[in-house]
Amino acid sequence: QGSSKVLFPTLCEFRSAMASKTPHTIGAAVCWFAAFLWFVIICTPMNWLWCENLVVRFRINLWAFKIHKGIGSWGATLLIHGVTQNEVVHSIMDLFEADMWMEDGAARLCSPAINYIWKWCDEAMYLKYASFAMIFFGFVAIMSLSAGGFFMYYYAHEHATRTGRMWALGCLISAPMCGFLGSLQYLLLTLNFSEAMSNFGVYSTFMYGPGFFVSC
Repeated sequence: QGSSKVLFPTLCEFRSAMASKTPHTIGAAVCWFAAFLWFVIICTPMNWLWCENLVVRFRINLWAFKIHKGIGSWGATLLIHGVTQNEVVHSIMDLFEADMWMEDGAARLCSPAINYIWKWCDEAMYLKYASFAMIFFGFVAIMSLSAGGFFMYYYAHEHATRTGRMWALGCLISAPMCGFLGSLQYLLLTLNFSEAMSNFGVYSTFMYGPGFFVSC
């Protein structure tokens, strides 16, 4: 009987301790999983912006441009190949077929010849700044979620202190704020990107890709 009296409160204390630790453990796991998702969104070539007109098509992620010919450019290319073998003309048409880093893509759209016709430079620079800012906010969110998960786990399993609780709370508040601010500034800075695509009355199609919607 004496041993049973000793074991019973010990078992109760164990269950009570596990019950108090479980929510924090689950919360830490959720934080680390969310940090992993943010890492995938930021670091993989997931499309954030997609737009096209008759001349050119863009597939844009946070790190790079993918520029391809539009339907009109493909028709012009076939016609030119049948009419002339001028290397200068072909090199001009090849400007619409390239995979470039964000910095190089913005520089190409700001080149004097292209910007004189399409006036793309301002929108391209806004897109570059928005992408770099989103990368910054995304990595801050990743670090905040990872640290928040660590503080929650340490608070529950190692040493519960007010300081640890406040650090965990601060990280869990800063992570969604960074994600929201990053997505908002990306939206505001890229909304006008389609206007340059519609110059000279050329109809354009513009939409945000899965990377942007998942980040929201």
